[in-house]
Amino acid sequence: GGKFVIFGSAARSEIGFDSDFDVLIDFPGQTERPARDYAERVCIEHGIRPDQHFRADASPSLLGRIEREGVILR
Repeated sequence: GGKFVIFGSAARSEIGFDSDFDVLIDFPGQTERPARDYAERVCIEHGIRPDQHFRADASPSLLGRIEREGVILR
């Protein structure tokens, strides 16, 4: 019922050693926080610093950027 959308350097295939992993958490209601916890855990297990954003809290400008460059993880 939701999706993870990566954006930023990871979505542009420009991720570097010091890059974080930008991810939009787009899940409904009560599944939003467990989805965030899952994404954070996976990033940390792979040695990646997560930078997570809830869709409900994202600014219109950030959502526009994600719309342009975002990649939905399936």
